Amino acid sequence: MVDMCFYIKTINPFISISRKEADLMQSIMNALNNNNCSLGVSSLKQLSQEVATKEKLIIKKDKENRRANIVSIVGLILTVFFGILSFLS
Repeated sequence: MVDMCFYIKTINPFISISRKEADLMQSIMNALNNNNCSLGVSSLKQLSQEVATKEKLIIKKDKENRRANIVSIVGLILTVFFGILSFLS
């Protein structure tokens, strides 16, 4: 089983990442093996754009999650507050 995993990783070392990024990394690997600098530089630029796009998406989702957490906390506090008010009256 370990030999099979090693074999798969040897054939496709970028199997654990997204398909687009894996293809770009494979292009970079091929460019390095074939001494094709222009292909390597082009693939690196595309890969850097992909990483930058994903980074922006992560930052956006993080902000959305923070806002959702704040709204949830405020909702919980208001629920408890009005629950206590209903028992007192």
